[in-house]
Amino acid sequence: MYRQIFKKLEVQAKAKLSGKVINHAELSKIEFNNTKIKEAFNQPYRHYTDKNWLVSHLNTIIPKSEYLGKRPDYKDTHDVKWIHVFKFFINNEASYILIREYENGKKVFHSFSDSENVTIGTKK
Repeated sequence: MYRQIFKKLEVQAKAKLSGKVINHAELSKIEFNNTKIKEAFNQPYRHYTDKNWLVSHLNTIIPKSEYLGKRPDYKDTHDVKWIHVFKFFINNEASYILIREYENGKKVFHSFSDSENVTIGTKK
């Protein structure tokens, strides 16, 4: 049953966000694509059900989230210049949104995390 609900949420999130661009006061032109939206639904997470519901609301969550800054991409992914980190709360627990900034300046939603480790090395 949950699988069907999550699949429906994923389809709705893709329709709502894919190809869209949003802005945060400290980071503009954040893009979304189907691949990263799908990955967000499959991401392991402490509050898995809540996280899956929130994916389709990223366009309103990111602008209200706290921008913690940027850090290098420790995975050394090709063409990724920075990882931008945003903090928000799910069930009163800190959670993080990661945005990749590529060498060409393009910024794309990458993933969620419930680990504070993603903030290591982050600077404004």
